[in-house]
Amino acid sequence: MSENKNKLIDLIKTISNRVSEKKGYLNKTKLIKYLYLIDVEYFRRYKETFTGFNWIFYHFGPWAHEYEIVYKDISQSFDFSIKHCVGLDFDTEFVESKVKKDIGEVFKDATDRLTIQRLVDRWADEKIGPMLDYIYFYTEPMVKANRGEDLDFSKIHSLENIPEFQLSSSLISKEKLEKLRKKFRETCRQEHERLKKSIETKPNYDILFWEEVEKMNKDTEY
Repeated sequence: MSENKNKLIDLIKTISNRVSEKKGYLNKTKLIKYLYLIDVEYFRRYKETFTGFNWIFYHFGPWAHEYEIVYKDISQSFDFSIKHCVGLDFDTEFVESKVKKDIGEVFKDATDRLTIQRLVDRWADEKIGPMLDYIYFYTEPMVKANRGEDLDFSKIHSLENIPEFQLSSSLISKEKLEKLRKKFRETCRQEHERLKKSIETKPNYDILFWEEVEKMNKDTEY
């Protein structure tokens, strides 16, 4: 992963630039989800991930220890601005690149550039809830994944084009999907309560993430 770190940081710059162009927002939680989705699509074509992260299913979705190392690096870099928003129980960190970086400097292949650009555009101004929904139910490594275990990228299907980011009923029955969503919302609620009570080990989840989890708990049509 260290050999790829410069390209990875350049990728984060391009993500930030594109999100800003689309009038969206980027924070720590959303950034790691972007990197996961990019790894999924990169693996779809090359049978390897771009980041080199060892992804696991942690709490509510994909997470990698390597991400925390990279995030620490960009937090200390003059090329990035990290804005803190502190609440009673949460810390939110918004990420913005001060440096313009063209996606063509990261991906030389035109198909790769188009794929990543479309992916970033799709979620740029979207809140984290729908993004989590898509990741949890519609990316192959997360299908039947168990918490705490490695995500299996070998389950990813090879496709010539990036799939449309829609919650297609053709992938899973409406009834089964609703049962899965209810189970996911309940798991999120229980985990949220457990983490709130755990003062010493409380993770640094951001407020926008928890706002979307709360909406999922309350919204029967989510």
